[in-house]
Amino acid sequence: MEELGKLRKDAHERISEALRKGDMDEVIRLAQAARDFELAMRNLEATANRIASELESDKGVVAGGVRMNPRNIGIGEKGLSNKAWGNKTRRDWVQKVNAENKDIRLRQVKGVTYTTESGKTVGIACARERTQQPFKWFLGLPNEHLDFVVLLCQPESGPLLDFALPPSFLKRIWSHLSLNNDQRKFHVSQSGSNYELEPKLGFGPINGYLWGSSPPKADLLR
Repeated sequence: MEELGKLRKDAHERISEALRKGDMDEVIRLAQAARDFELAMRNLEATANRIASELESDKGVVAGGVRMNPRNIGIGEKGLSNKAWGNKTRRDWVQKVNAENKDIRLRQVKGVTYTTESGKTVGIACARERTQQPFKWFLGLPNEHLDFVVLLCQPESGPLLDFALPPSFLKRIWSHLSLNNDQRKFHVSQSGSNYELEPKLGFGPINGYLWGSSPPKADLLR
């Protein structure tokens, strides 16, 4: 297990170095390799847990006098619920963008909606990769006018993926996105080194909309 920890650390360090150099192709390649490794480890862990569960009584594990299913213990990464994690991730991302771009100054209007210094409206959605559905992220934003959309997608392993979708792209896809409870739904899926939005609708890869890719996405928000 110690050796596995070293491999994870090395992969994350190499990804961070590629990010610093702005080499997004290398970031995506390394992230894919790291995710393949993590997926293999999750499958191995799931098999081990299944075998251990079969050896246990099917009545479950008794913890503090309460019977619990070991597969359901915990509420998410670092103990945060999906909502709490989303709020923190969104807040951290906005703080980072504001610190690096003094003339943008994203300000929260309500919930997931922000405005820039120039008055542009930005919707920021967050999602984590699900263990049961690897390489997929499901996000939602209010069905209202947005000049820009930012999709923050957290893989099981590797850095946060931040896609900034500009007005021209949103105008083309908005009416085709599914609508549920007055929210437009976004489905991001990874296929090899490509990240695609709504693969069944054929919107194509969105790698070019990664925040760190060229041309600089910050310039679009000014």
